[in-house]
Amino acid sequence: MGLLKDSTIKATKPTGKQQTLNDGQGLQLRISHSGNSYTWFYQYRHPVTKEKRRIEYGSYPQLSLAAARTQHLATKGLIKQGTDPLELREQQRTEAEYQRLAMEREKTKQENTIEALAWRWFNNYITRARRDPDYTKRMIEVDIVPALGRLVAAEASRAQLVGAIEDIIARGSPGQAREVLASMKQMFSYGEQVGIIEASPIANIKASMLVGKRKPRDRFLTLDEIRAVWLGLPNTGLTQHIILALKLLLVTGQRRGELIAARWEHIDWQAMTWHMPQTKNDKPHTVPLSPLAESLFRELETLAQGSPWCFPGKDGEHIIEKSITRAVSRKLECFKVNDKPVPHWTPHDLRRTAMTQMLSLGVPPHVAERATNHTISTGVSDVFGVYARYDYQAEIRQAMDQWAERIETLLAGEKVIPLPIAKQG
Repeated sequence: MGLLKDSTIKATKPTGKQQTLNDGQGLQLRISHSGNSYTWFYQYRHPVTKEKRRIEYGSYPQLSLAAARTQHLATKGLIKQGTDPLELREQQRTEAEYQRLAMEREKTKQENTIEALAWRWFNNYITRARRDPDYTKRMIEVDIVPALGRLVAAEASRAQLVGAIEDIIARGSPGQAREVLASMKQMFSYGEQVGIIEASPIANIKASMLVGKRKPRDRFLTLDEIRAVWLGLPNTGLTQHIILALKLLLVTGQRRGELIAARWEHIDWQAMTWHMPQTKNDKPHTVPLSPLAESLFRELETLAQGSPWCFPGKDGEHIIEKSITRAVSRKLECFKVNDKPVPHWTPHDLRRTAMTQMLSLGVPPHVAERATNHTISTGVSDVFGVYARYDYQAEIRQAMDQWAERIETLLAGEKVIPLPIAKQG
């Protein structure tokens, strides 16, 4: 039993100087000069180095006299065994912190499911970097989350991810499988960059091996097919916005995603141009509007009802790109030439049609490419585009007008003799 009693401690009044009460065997209680602090401590020598050291046990009365004595006896036992109590305490603190951090990491890992990763990638990257984030959003909702959403991202195996892609292929959608694979590779690369996973399990997977090589489309509409499609559109039951979108795709030769993202502020009625501040090739592009294209945009303007979008959709946004493709796929049987259905075509084929028909009219290839905002293939050095800054707007306007006049001639029923075009595969 020690020398101190609780009554002795409580009876000790502050003197304005620091006081020390001894309980015996080295256990001491330090009282501050104000009497606001009572601290148990022990001064000893390191069992190996013999360096003077001091260990504090805690504050009185939170640490009672009996509890302080128990800790003190344990400390003296450690020293007797050759263990420094301060070093042991630091080691235990370090181990406890390591365990805490490990538990936090495990909790975070378990919370970072593929679904959580997908939406973080979408919200922090896709919405800022993509012209049409709705397409990726739908892919997450339909193809990624239902199949893989509950898996922990850091534990997802290549076999599990490939299995989801193979399921999409098995349902007869190899093209969609290719798109999902590309998105998943980007998503896991993002996860690697932000520290959710250590390394992407699918970074080295090649779509050509898993899905097969992409077969380039070479479909374009013949003059008879163009007339059949244009004149057949009013009888399809499609909305006027979709009909005008299809006509403008054909007349201007631009991309679907860029057309549906057009805003009225991009249309310059005075200059008769449609400006695209952002395009697929990361460059702005200006389309001279032919009289036919102008009339189609004027018709759209009457349908706008105050929307900033030329093709307004739901929730204050523009229509989605896939809505045009789905609309055409449902109505293919409506288009006929000589009572026979027009062979399968897609909205993107209208862009290829515009370029092909411009070439058939004698438009130089480099002008047709610029008109439809294709990457220019000059056949000369890579630095050509850096120094050649001429915008060809006059030539493009002439090409657009020629192409529009050809369409109007077709619609008027006048006989058009097509110029030679390379055969379709």
